[in-house]
This record gives sequence, structure tokens and C-alpha cells, in this order.
Amino acid sequence: MLPLVIEILADPRLSQPDLCNPLYKACNHGHLGVVKELLAFPNGVITNISNMTSFDIATIMGHIEIFKVLLADTRFDPSICYSVLNLAMEHRNLEIIKLLLEDGRVDPSVNDSSILVRAVLCGSIPIVRAILEDGRVDPAARNNLPMRTAIKMSGLPIEQLLRQHIGETQT
Repeated sequence: MLPLVIEILADPRLSQPDLCNPLYKACNHGHLGVVKELLAFPNGVITNISNMTSFDIATIMGHIEIFKVLLADTRFDPSICYSVLNLAMEHRNLEIIKLLLEDGRVDPSVNDSSILVRAVLCGSIPIVRAILEDGRVDPAARNNLPMRTAIKMSGLPIEQLLRQHIGETQT
């Protein structure tokens, strides 16, 4: 039955260019099997790759296994849409952040390491640590903005973590 449903949904005449396409819906509702089937179908079901809404909804909903499947599909490039890393940060999803950093296509040093400032604002020590340990961000970027932000937020543990990494990059 599922192959017939997939075939019907994959008909390009039925595909919608908005957020209601079948892949988006499957990602939203956590249907891993349907996501795999849709990705295996050669045409018609992936109408919104360019704006990465399937990535976005998998991130927002915390569907890690679906996110991994999308990340492994060569038709998806998380570097096209910088918001995937931002969304993972906003939703404090450390596992997705680590997956993106390990993938290598997302560069956290983009925009003068601004993602580190967002991590500090998020206030999550594990997230700040993961971004710092990636090694591509500059903890002293933007005239020490991550540190100044941590100080203003009274984030002593984050401030200490930043000081440690700033010391490592200067030696």
C-alpha cells in the first residue's frame, strides 16, 4: 500500500510548492519510513529543497533520525541555509548541532563566528562547548563579542569556558 501512496504523492501535478508537500509533512510528523520512501522516489516529491523546510521542521520537531536521513541525502545541503544551525541553537538541540558540525558543510565561522555569540545568548554550556571544540570559530572574534556578551549576561561558567579557549588560541 505504501508504494502506491508514494507513487500518487510523487506525481508532480499534485506536488505543492508550499509547506504542505509530502516530504515536509512526513518530516513534521516524524514518519521516518515515509521520508525514506519519498527520498527514494526519483521525482516530484522534493519541491522545496532550496529553502530547506524539511531540514527546518526536522530540527524544530527534534526528529534526529529523520534529520540524519536528510543530511545523508546528497540533494540536501545544509550550508545553503544558514538557518538550520540557528534553528538547532534556538531549540537547544545539541545532537543536531553536533551532526551539522561533524558534517563539515556548515561553517560555524561564517559571519565572523556570529554563531558563537548566539550560543552564548542561548546560555547553554554544552552548546557553547561544542561550537568551541569544533575549532573553526574564533572565540575572540568581533573584538571579543562572545566574551563581552557572556559578561553582560552574568554567564560566569560560559565566560570561564571562553577564557579557556581564548587562551588556547593565543598560545
